[in-house]
Amino acid sequence: IISFEVNTTSVKEGSAVLFKCLSQKQTYVIEFLRDSSYLGKCSIFNCLVISTDYITSKNTSSDSYNENYLTIKLFIQTMAGSYTCRSMETGDSKMINLTIAAPITYVNLNPTNNPVSVIENTSYQFECETSIGRPYATVRWFKDNRTIDNIADDIELTPLSTSSQLN
Repeated sequence: IISFEVNTTSVKEGSAVLFKCLSQKQTYVIEFLRDSSYLGKCSIFNCLVISTDYITSKNTSSDSYNENYLTIKLFIQTMAGSYTCRSMETGDSKMINLTIAAPITYVNLNPTNNPVSVIENTSYQFECETSIGRPYATVRWFKDNRTIDNIADDIELTPLSTSSQLN
């Protein structure tokens, strides 16, 4: 097996997922597995799957390698796990872990009063808290340049901030 790639490793429920397994030309059968359970295979003659949730296909147009594909049509939580592409001839394999993406469901800014009054030349702490998400939320801070509808002139403050991840 040359490589095993996936278009994303943290997948939203309901999304499609595409795996690409590159193998040498002399590899005649590639198997796809999830958590050691057989999903399907591609041989030099055809591609097969054991469930309508998956599609296998291949591209043999390259002179130096075969492109073998596994597609998850509609990703659901029970499909998360370790996916493997394995050569039947050599036993060589590559593995990728898929997790379910958990969207951010809330964002809280503290203090909550608006506008916030501060005293010049004194420090003031703002806190942005988000729900747990996968992948973790990326929070960016900006100072508005008094043009609420125009973000092009806002000043990013993220490099001046600190962050932490709990649980």
